[in-house]
Amino acid sequence: MIIALDGMIRKYRAARSDEERQDLANTILDRYNVTAALMVLDMSGFSKITRDFGIVHFLSMVQTMQDITAAQIDLFGGHVVKFFSDNCFAYFTDPEQGVKCAISVMQAHNELDKSIATPIDICMGMDYGEF
Repeated sequence: MIIALDGMIRKYRAARSDEERQDLANTILDRYNVTAALMVLDMSGFSKITRDFGIVHFLSMVQTMQDITAAQIDLFGGHVVKFFSDNCFAYFTDPEQGVKCAISVMQAHNELDKSIATPIDICMGMDYGEF
């Protein structure tokens, strides 16, 4: 799904006329637009952690964050749109479940942080509407 969307976005960006751009925008919105709660997560501390412990250490932290976050999103009925580097984009058709998921993700990371040498600091934001 993401690959098809990426291709359509590239075509939209390369469109030579307003009419072509509008047709592509309508196609994208018809196919992918949802009313949902959107959650965005970002890890903090890349520069310092990489400098202090190396890139492999940070990449292992990213994988841990992705594993924890994906499991919680699934548990609360959400959908991962994309993991990109140390970021996660997900949506929930039920906004209450999205909020519960965000709290659960924070709790899971806080619990893990008690047992590891380098805490995984994350920040999250949520919005609700048409995306």
